[in-house]
Amino acid sequence: MPASPSLSVAVVSIANGGMLDRTLCSLELQEPARPADVLVVFDPESAGGRSRFDDLARRFESVRFVAHTGNVPMRRARGVQEARGEIVALIEDSCVPVPGWAAAIAAAHARGEAVVGGPVTPAPGLSATEVAAFLVEFGAYLARRDGWREDTAGADGSRAVVATTQIPGCNLSYSRALLARNAPLWADGLYETFANAELARSGAPIWFARDARVLYGARARYGHALAERFSHGRTYGGLRVRGRRWEGLLRAAVSPLLVPLFTARTVGTLAAAGTEGLRLASAVPATIPLFAAWALGEMIGNVAGPGRSAERWT
Repeated sequence: MPASPSLSVAVVSIANGGMLDRTLCSLELQEPARPADVLVVFDPESAGGRSRFDDLARRFESVRFVAHTGNVPMRRARGVQEARGEIVALIEDSCVPVPGWAAAIAAAHARGEAVVGGPVTPAPGLSATEVAAFLVEFGAYLARRDGWREDTAGADGSRAVVATTQIPGCNLSYSRALLARNAPLWADGLYETFANAELARSGAPIWFARDARVLYGARARYGHALAERFSHGRTYGGLRVRGRRWEGLLRAAVSPLLVPLFTARTVGTLAAAGTEGLRLASAVPATIPLFAAWALGEMIGNVAGPGRSAERWT
């Protein structure tokens, strides 16, 4: 069996350190592939300021704390720059890796996978609106299987094998060598949707490992979640079309269809997830306004560009 490559974990703070102690404790307890290098990239201007992170730095002396005022993709890029391992894993302080997470990540990379991620499941105790916020962002991963290729049925009944590029941004990892060869993809911020699609086109294997699971426990006001969905949608729409005006107008025209499409997809995913999906089904009605906020943001982004929406992703 090939030796496990060294693992760095960059924890991007988006919850102002509120769950960071649990995230760091879970990383300390990872065996047998405990990360050799852990760092936290935080915004010193966030609510609570530096004092909260200074307290955590005293408790976790082996962890490096790096201040960076950019948005979340820029903080990911800073984490990549600061990390020292052969594998760079990126998680967020809204998530707690389960036992065996690091081993699953390391094992997949040791086999030669270049990009590896895993599922995100909601922690117990979240409210219906908090579960809804989880579902709109991470629900698609609940029923995913191991692998980096998926069979897709064509309209004529044929089967095609396509590369899987979608890995949750709060639970993904990269080969350092791959990142070094593709530095322009993340130099201005690591937007995983676009970066992973480009890496897949270049032939990089992207693996989804069911055992590399994290628990999502972020608590946020519903109004905040609505604003976040709108900003994310505008960023996505604006970056995807990138000045292709007619494509943007066409996509804007069909943007309202995203709401029923996303809702139906969520219901299907929950059905495929079995018992776990049934537990979360009561939150589906609260996802509809969140999907609508995304669709509105994407519509505006398609026509007017991302504006300053990416700056609000903090």
